Amino acid sequence: MARQTGWLTFTGRLGNHIGYRRNGTYFLRSMPSSVHQTTATKQAARRFGIASRKARLIRQACIPAINIPQDGHIVNHLNKHCLRAGSDITALNGFRFNKHNGLDKYCIAIPQLLPHHQLLIPPGAFHTNTPSLQLKLVAVRLNFNTLRITASRTSIIHINTQQPFHGLLLDCSLPGHGSLLLILQITPSSPQRRKTSKRAIVADIIAVIPPSQPISPSTYIPRTQQEHPTAQQLVELPKSGFHRTLAVPRE
Repeated sequence: MARQTGWLTFTGRLGNHIGYRRNGTYFLRSMPSSVHQTTATKQAARRFGIASRKARLIRQACIPAINIPQDGHIVNHLNKHCLRAGSDITALNGFRFNKHNGLDKYCIAIPQLLPHHQLLIPPGAFHTNTPSLQLKLVAVRLNFNTLRITASRTSIIHINTQQPFHGLLLDCSLPGHGSLLLILQITPSSPQRRKTSKRAIVADIIAVIPPSQPISPSTYIPRTQQEHPTAQQLVELPKSGFHRTLAVPRE
């Protein structure tokens, strides 16, 4: 390697030479005439490229809709998850945009996806140590073949945890082509707090539905077991964003 001794130093590529800095000193080296890559190296690079493009599309669709700023953790963490998932995009279910906390910080039972694109938040799903919670449900359709966002929708609901919660049923269907991703964000709100800490805002991917795939009921319950209500009386609320219905136990 050659040392740059002139008054004008540089880093990066210049013609067939590459300038770089090491320990405060600038050096110069020539580019190799050819780069030898094994088949495994080429395959690994291709897989990483596909995963990083998928992760970038997810960030472009989700970050503007949630209140968690993009940082190096989200970029690296989502790239790693997409690389592990490979072609199975459903493996992204449960991804946390907040590296410190997830939905289980406020939820006793994570909402579950029912057939016909209905999201059930069961009765007694939230802890009562936070007086009020803001729920933001984000639905996006992504075409990973063309790397395009084909549709998106957001709904905001406020929950008073100091009052009995009888459950909530949300229609999260979203017309369009591509995979459907559902992201649930929870933001605590309290009269004593003027500003919410970034660590307190959580947002997780709660469902990933590939194109033309039927939905199988599933739920993740981290702490106490919650049963699906056997009898429900659906009370229709005013439509705003998502169609929302309230699940009330039958008397």
